[in-house]
Amino acid sequence: MALAYGDYHGLTHQLRFLLFEMGIACSHQQIETAISRAQGVCLQQLRQMAASENLAADILSHEAHDFVVQLKENQIQKNPQSYFFQWPKLLAEVDHFIANKAMMLLYEQRWHKELSCEMGSASSFWSWLSKTGNAHDLLLFLGQWAAPYDFLEPEHFIPDAFKRREVLQYAPQFNSRISLHWCALHHSQIITMEKQASLTYQREIQTGFPEEYNRWQDKLFMMQRNASDYLPVPVHPWQWRNLIQSRFSHLIDQNDLLLIPHHQQAKPIISLSCMAPVNRGNAELQLPLSDRLSFPYLNDKALQAVLAQVNRFEEGIVVTDCLSEEGLFRKDLHLLKPTLFQSPLEFLKKYQMAVPFHALFNRCPGSGLKLISEIVASSSLSPIDFFEQYSERFLSTFISLLVEHGTSLLFASADFLLILDNHIPKGIIFKRVQRQTITETLEDSKLIQQFISTIFLNHLQVFIEALSHDYQFNPAVFWKIIKKKLLEILPRTTEAFPGLKLRVHTHLFSVNWLIKKRLSLNLLPAPVNECIYYSIPNPLLD
Repeated sequence: MALAYGDYHGLTHQLRFLLFEMGIACSHQQIETAISRAQGVCLQQLRQMAASENLAADILSHEAHDFVVQLKENQIQKNPQSYFFQWPKLLAEVDHFIANKAMMLLYEQRWHKELSCEMGSASSFWSWLSKTGNAHDLLLFLGQWAAPYDFLEPEHFIPDAFKRREVLQYAPQFNSRISLHWCALHHSQIITMEKQASLTYQREIQTGFPEEYNRWQDKLFMMQRNASDYLPVPVHPWQWRNLIQSRFSHLIDQNDLLLIPHHQQAKPIISLSCMAPVNRGNAELQLPLSDRLSFPYLNDKALQAVLAQVNRFEEGIVVTDCLSEEGLFRKDLHLLKPTLFQSPLEFLKKYQMAVPFHALFNRCPGSGLKLISEIVASSSLSPIDFFEQYSERFLSTFISLLVEHGTSLLFASADFLLILDNHIPKGIIFKRVQRQTITETLEDSKLIQQFISTIFLNHLQVFIEALSHDYQFNPAVFWKIIKKKLLEILPRTTEAFPGLKLRVHTHLFSVNWLIKKRLSLNLLPAPVNECIYYSIPNPLLD
């Protein structure tokens, strides 16, 4: 349903009804206020992206749809070919974002109110969480409470095919709990030469979810099927209804794909597609909910060995193992293929906690501070000392990895967890990373810029913004700490090949940094041949 300029009357009634179905009674005024806030967030992000990406900086508008229409007119005047850009798609994205964000704001308001009551007389939200939850329950809670949702952000993707009722039902922002189906896929449908891979997959899923696996076998026996002839395939109920039933009806008809409904209780954490079992298991799941591809989970034992060499954290930096066999499923079955990966909890010692990156920067009920600020307050360290200790270990590890081993790690914020022990950072868990290698012959400028974007702009800068706001510091204070640490670390490194250290130094201290465009890339028809980056001032510039 398209939303007219500033007229959200129909949406107001729809959201009020949907939330009432969930047991959340909201007045007409509350719904309108949430929609107004959501479209304000959308407009602010549109305006910021348009200005940063040099599309338009002088559009006067108070409404997101109107802004897009004016932006289109502005671009057509400059470049008539931009008439064929993906404007309808952008307007649809605006519609989806405003509706979804409004529902999230309303649910968050109620959730925070309930949490404030549950906290009672606790000194802070973090101190209450630390005392009331074990590591498993805490990870599930934080993975839903802090699930992010920003406009045009690929990490926060919700497929357009999801109806608003389904967003409420399945998105992590609504504290959702899902009954996953398990299917049984006949061995004749997998790649025949991958017999060993099939056995490995079966063993890993049995180890990861032993109770569910045993019940899956029992139910196949009751269906008079031999479990050894089939592979267990966990599927999302939305995935089954909207993707599998239509595309794989031939497999269902010939009994090569059997359904065992409502088989496993799980919660989505951080994203729609990442599932953690409600009862602690040894694994988590990533389920395909669209044709949209994400970079895969890969086992890289060599990388783990290198990380052990450069690590400066007491508990190390680890990457969870992918327990699925990459080549087991045929390409035409990719919408059936689950990804099974090691539970981050396997790396924790007693009393330690794994906190998702996004949770660190979510506002707490009660104090209104970011969670990282409450953690700092519990650590008995000053914000400066806390940041200095963390940034020294973090930078020492990743600069050594880059300069000494020619290796850059790219990771999404959703795949980063911080290990805390007595409120102090002790290590890092990555659910997945991309490893990029710099060689003497390879043009390394792009790779170093990606390193800067991952390590500084998407990670340390977020810490700086949170601590600066909550503790009233000038951000320059923290950037000076980073610069001081870098100038101490770089001379101690031994470069992988001549000239690498100088190139890294130049990119860190002597040139502006680059950020990937979001609005432009969503507008341009594929393939994109234009520059996909824009420059920003370098806070470390000499």
